[in-house]
Amino acid sequence: MPLLRQQKLIPVETTYPEANPQSTITMQNKVPKPRSRYWKLYWIVLFSASITVLAFYSYFFNLSPARTATVLVVTLLGIGFAYYINARPSTAVDRALFVIVGASVIGGVLWAASMLFSNATGIRWVIGGLIGDGFFALISLITCWILGALIGDWIGKKRNYKFPHLEIPV
Repeated sequence: MPLLRQQKLIPVETTYPEANPQSTITMQNKVPKPRSRYWKLYWIVLFSASITVLAFYSYFFNLSPARTATVLVVTLLGIGFAYYINARPSTAVDRALFVIVGASVIGGVLWAASMLFSNATGIRWVIGGLIGDGFFALISLITCWILGALIGDWIGKKRNYKFPHLEIPV
């Protein structure tokens, strides 16, 4: 068993009807994807450029140290998450990303379009008068986020949960 923990294994379809007719999955060694020679340099430059830009931004716009630290932590967590996604790809993480991007981008666009439409037609003021304007906006936002997440998952399923990648020569 210790040997299995050291190797990176992935499931591969095979058939062994004599062992178990229902099971068709065995394990095969995973071949690591070759990285570009600029892989480490890219992440180092991104990390240091983020800190530099944030330092200039906080100086010129007179941000408080607490606000600067908050923005720095959020930015570096985002960079770390992006590195994790690229360094350890998995279908579960890719599916979660499709759902999150679908909910935020597609859901946000749907919500903006529905708010513009309801404002232009006057439906927002009628429904807002009945249940409250803030409650209507919140319910419509949550509904659009859910629809966006479902659309993002559907798009991901069609693409086999693979994002388009820019291939950099090795």
